[in-house]
Amino acid sequence: MQTIPSEYLEIDRKARVYTPYQDLSLRPPTERVCDFGDVVIPLDSERAMQEAARCIHCPDPAPCRLACPCHNDIPSAMWLIEQGRYGEAAELYRETSSLPEICSRVCPHEQLCQGSCVLNKTHEPVLCGPVETFVT
Repeated sequence: MQTIPSEYLEIDRKARVYTPYQDLSLRPPTERVCDFGDVVIPLDSERAMQEAARCIHCPDPAPCRLACPCHNDIPSAMWLIEQGRYGEAAELYRETSSLPEICSRVCPHEQLCQGSCVLNKTHEPVLCGPVETFVT
């Protein structure tokens, strides 16, 4: 059961579907070959909020939550992130995952939660992994 029930949120799901997708920013290859740093440039708070706002908050049980091996409450976390409540979102991830800081980096989100995102059918899915990495 979701912490924040999606069916009661007053949001325009249709508008969220058409919110423009922004791909992740990557470090230049010439810079990456010199160190072992992340390839992906981490999200900042504004970008994380924009990405979380793309979530259409599917009714419970959300496909992303069912596909997650930890069964993270992704829709509720996205709502908290969208509202700027990062600490609460991090705590929500910690309720189901003992090491969300690690899981957010090593989990194959593209095949699991992102892969099952409803937006995947016609648009780009919500980037659950980078948003979780930012919050944790």
